[in-house]
Amino acid sequence: GAGGLSLPPNGELDFRLWNLAPVERNGWALLGEVAHKWVGVSPARVTAVDASSSGGMEVAVRGAAGERVTMSFAPPCAGPCAAGGQPEATVSVACELPASGRALVRAPEGASPCAAL
Repeated sequence: GAGGLSLPPNGELDFRLWNLAPVERNGWALLGEVAHKWVGVSPARVTAVDASSSGGMEVAVRGAAGERVTMSFAPPCAGPCAAGGQPEATVSVACELPASGRALVRAPEGASPCAAL
């Protein structure tokens, strides 16, 4: 329909996986673990999302101590993207979870993209 999302048909073995993510007020979107999981954002992994901090995003994650977690983010659309061009490349931040199994992942990557909680 008008303004709706139109997806091409596919068969049993030639399927496509589409990930949709809400865009926060500051323009960032959390894509999650899209490179490694069928479901990129799960309440079993993501415990909080804050899009109000310093023009980026902070995501509280949990898992096993020593586990490597890679969160992906879509940055705000600017420049050519805002005029209908291609969006900026996604930002991925990898963290090794500390002994507590909890960490704060930040995008864009700054001085400390991963902090123990």
